Amino acid sequence: MLILLLVTFSTMSLAVEPRNVVFGLLLVSDNAADNKLAAKDLYHLPPESPELLDLAAWVLINSELENNGEQEDTLAWLAKALGASKQVRYRELLLELQSKTSSKKLRRYIKDALKEIGDGQGEAVDLTDFDAEQVKKELTELAANAQVSKKEFLQLSVGASLEDVLTELGQPNSVGQYVRTSFRPFLGNVRLQNLRISYLNAGSMEFSLDKNVWVLKNAYTQSEIDTTDVDPTELALVSQLLSSDYNLVRKSAREAIATKLSNTAALDQVAQRIWELKDIEDKGMGDAMAWLCKVLASSGNGRYHDVLNKIYEQAGNKKIAKYAKSSKRKLSRTEPSFQVQ
Repeated sequence: MLILLLVTFSTMSLAVEPRNVVFGLLLVSDNAADNKLAAKDLYHLPPESPELLDLAAWVLINSELENNGEQEDTLAWLAKALGASKQVRYRELLLELQSKTSSKKLRRYIKDALKEIGDGQGEAVDLTDFDAEQVKKELTELAANAQVSKKEFLQLSVGASLEDVLTELGQPNSVGQYVRTSFRPFLGNVRLQNLRISYLNAGSMEFSLDKNVWVLKNAYTQSEIDTTDVDPTELALVSQLLSSDYNLVRKSAREAIATKLSNTAALDQVAQRIWELKDIEDKGMGDAMAWLCKVLASSGNGRYHDVLNKIYEQAGNKKIAKYAKSSKRKLSRTEPSFQVQ
C-alpha cells in the first residue's frame, strides 16, 4: 500500500493531480486545524482514487485525542470523510476505532460514517506498513520544486476555482489554512476555515468553499527578488517564511533562527516581506512579521540594520515596530545595505 501511494504522488501529472499535493500536505501537517481543513474537503468532494483517503485513514487512527476539543473535532471530520467516500475498505478500520475510543463525539460520527458505507463486501484497507514520514517527505519535495513566475500568477483572477488555478500553475510551494470571522444572522460571529496556497516569488491565494467548489477570493502578489543564489535546500523554508499562513510563518521563523539562516538572497525576501506588511492590522500576521524581524537579527548581517530602522520609524503596526527596533539594535550597520523595492 505504501509503495502504491508513493508512486501515485511521485508520478502524478502536475496538470491534473497537484490537488493531491495540496490536501496531502494539509493531512500530514502537525497542525490539527490543517488536518481538519483537508478532511472537510474530502467530505464535501470525495476523491475517486483512494490515496488521499488512505492517508486520511492513517491520520485518523494514529492521532491521540489528549482531551483536546480541536483534535476531537478534526478526528470527527476525518471519520465523516471516510464515510462520505462510501468505500467498504474503511469499515473494519472504523469499527476498530469505534471500539477503542473513549470519545462519545467520535463514536457518534463513526457510527454515522459506517451507515454511509453500508454493508457491502470488499477488501479492508491495510495500513500496517504505512510510512507517513516518507509520504510527507515526498509531498514536501514536490512542493519545494514548484516554480511559478509572477506573470503566470497574475493570469489568474478572483473567482477562479482551485482546479483552474492548479491546472494553470501546478502545485504550490506551501499550503495552509486561514480563519476569518463572519457575522451570520441568528448565529453571531462564525469562524470560517479556508484554504491558502503560496507560490514562491509570485504570491499567495486565498480560497473559500462555495457550493462544494474552492473559489479564489483573494490573491496577493509578492515582490520579485532574485532567488538564483538561494540554496535549493533552503527554497522550501523561504517559501514558508513568505507564506500568508501566519502559523506557518512563525513556525518557519523559529526554524530559520535555530538553523541561523544567513543566505542574503533569502533574507532579502524576508526583509521585503516585512516592509510590505509593516502596516497590517491582522494580529496574527503582525505577530508573524515580528518573528521575521527576529530572523533578520539572528543572521547577524548588518545589511538589514537600515531597513529595520526604517520599518521601526514607519510601521503602522506597533508590534512590528517594536520588534524592528529591538532587532536593529542587535546589528551593526554595514554597506551595501538592503534597499526596499
